[in-house]
Amino acid sequence: MKNNTESEQKAGTSKSPLEVQKINLRTQLSKKYGFVTIKIDRLTIMGNVELEENQAFQNLCQFWDVMELQSNGEYAGFYGQLFRESTENFYVSYMPIKAKKMKTKNFYLEFNPAKSSQANLKYVFDYLLPLLEEISISRIDIALDFERDLSSFILGGRSKKKIFFGTDGKIETRYSGSGDEFIIRLYDKKKEQTEKGDKVAQEEAQKFDQLWRLEFELHGSGFIENQLKKEFRFLSDTPIVQLDFEDRNYIELSPQEKIIFLSKDEHPELFAELSKATKAKYNALRKKASIIDLADMTRLPFELTEICWDYPKEIDLIEFLNDILKNKGSEERYANSGL
Repeated sequence: MKNNTESEQKAGTSKSPLEVQKINLRTQLSKKYGFVTIKIDRLTIMGNVELEENQAFQNLCQFWDVMELQSNGEYAGFYGQLFRESTENFYVSYMPIKAKKMKTKNFYLEFNPAKSSQANLKYVFDYLLPLLEEISISRIDIALDFERDLSSFILGGRSKKKIFFGTDGKIETRYSGSGDEFIIRLYDKKKEQTEKGDKVAQEEAQKFDQLWRLEFELHGSGFIENQLKKEFRFLSDTPIVQLDFEDRNYIELSPQEKIIFLSKDEHPELFAELSKATKAKYNALRKKASIIDLADMTRLPFELTEICWDYPKEIDLIEFLNDILKNKGSEERYANSGL
């Protein structure tokens, strides 16, 4: 989404080549995959900061909700909401004593860039992050929404999997992942928002006939930074396929062969025990029976990542995260997006 200024609207300026390219990309993804949007649904930033002789940080701590004390009456740290008068969740924690014992960083910030206001994000980037050293990203949730029923799509790969059904017997959620480093979810976002969301979320969900979400939850600064260097190649390396069970190659298989065919997704540990020749045979059959693989497009819309609920902006996800780690201010960070 783009918000032109009033002067730009009056002047009738034409869209830049970059804007046109983004519009074309969004249109192509929408037609082929039912793509709606990509967002950072959750972001956790960690770093180190010293309280003593740091007046700016001392002033900041005074406004937090809770000050925790040790048994001897000395402070143990602070935690609470960064913006006390706001309904937005910017949870902060500064626990230097506990962090030292656990050999971890002493500052923690968790928020949702997609549900954050432009002013609060700007405050974080321009005022808070510059106070930190050794910044890392310990968790990020990347959410892609599709106006399409994805219940028939299968999460591939060799990680553990779970499937949850609704009371009507239909698939509502698929899980895949290691837990320690990543979890992949594919679920009925419209149903979730309708049943659990607030009024705004419910109204938004009702705009769509179908709304499914593909969500990648990544954990651990080492894993995340390694994937960032690879531009999240991990996302596109995870097959997310819809198989054509009407395909002749599948129909002609015996019941036993169909079980082997499906075991790669539902029981990959068993499929891995097959001989090399047998695995090659069924992998070839799967390619012929695949209608679409969402993994083909997971790297394409990174430059369409949306942030800010009040003044929606499109940023490049890779650049956004790299700039956080490099601790760049908002002027550098959003030079092309207008924040």
